[in-house]
Amino acid sequence: MTAAEIFAKDRPGIERADAMLAILDGPSVDDGTACEIGMFHALMQSDASKKGIIGLLTDIRGRRGESTGVNLFVRGAIEDVGRIVASLEEARDVLRAWGRQRWRESDPDS
Repeated sequence: MTAAEIFAKDRPGIERADAMLAILDGPSVDDGTACEIGMFHALMQSDASKKGIIGLLTDIRGRRGESTGVNLFVRGAIEDVGRIVASLEEARDVLRAWGRQRWRESDPDS
């Protein structure tokens, strides 16, 4: 596949998504993941239906207080509109909370 084909397939998925779960593990955040985080953050500025970004950091370095490999600008973009979590269960709980919040906002009788 070419770069143009990959971008053409990936971009519409980012645009349609209500929320983003970004895997942050490894010595540094993947370049493509960092780009997707930036794109989703920018989309959130003009689309109130988007709920936020969850960064999943299960790497042991993140739990021991060592350098996590997460670029501070990327971390700032995530934390501006979401949060970084340490497990899939925690990510699920955040997504569920965002879903309940969306339901309450759309139901004036709740």
